[in-house]
Amino acid sequence: MILKLTEKNSFVISINDKRYKLFKKIFNYYQLPLPKLFNGVKHNNPVLGCLLSHYNILKLATLWSLPYIFVFEDDVLPNKNIIHYLNEALKNVPDNFNILKLENIYFNNEYDNNILSENNWIKHCKNAPIIGRGTGAIVINITSSFQLIKLIEKMIPNITPIDVILELANKIFHNFNMYISKNILFVQHNLHKEKTIHNNFMNNSLKRINPNLGIISDFEPNIFE
Repeated sequence: MILKLTEKNSFVISINDKRYKLFKKIFNYYQLPLPKLFNGVKHNNPVLGCLLSHYNILKLATLWSLPYIFVFEDDVLPNKNIIHYLNEALKNVPDNFNILKLENIYFNNEYDNNILSENNWIKHCKNAPIIGRGTGAIVINITSSFQLIKLIEKMIPNITPIDVILELANKIFHNFNMYISKNILFVQHNLHKEKTIHNNFMNNSLKRINPNLGIISDFEPNIFE
């Protein structure tokens, strides 16, 4: 299966104008299709707000009968080789995919040792333990959208992080296949680091979160003015 990122099938969740403007500049810089802005749910409990934001997008995707959707959160940053890595990952997604994670967070060997290589670009997550690994950049097909909507509705009023719910779905649904890109395509920054990140951009450099990740390192300062 070959997936394609377009403006029509992608959304970015944002509750902060400043962060959205930065997200927009970054995507434009890399000539990535700009996802539709989806105003996130503001809530005293940020975990619930995030969960409801993703839930609302899933509802919209099913209403519009989109075969699959890309969902981004506004604090993601792309790998400096994003175009090549993204195109290869999207060309090599197995036909039976339910979720493809474009964000890669390494926690420990227990998790990563249970992720099996599907091909040169994709790994299968079926045997991985249930721990939250972020939802900064994901692709979800329409079948999974319906499944996740029902699962979230069953779990409310219990507040469970959306990334944990995805991992749970990967375990409990029959023939559910969650994949993750081998290369780290996107990475999230915490809210409290935003000012530091922006300043680093303005100085034409971003300190890498991990030297081995290959995250963005060079920008032209004027695109962030």
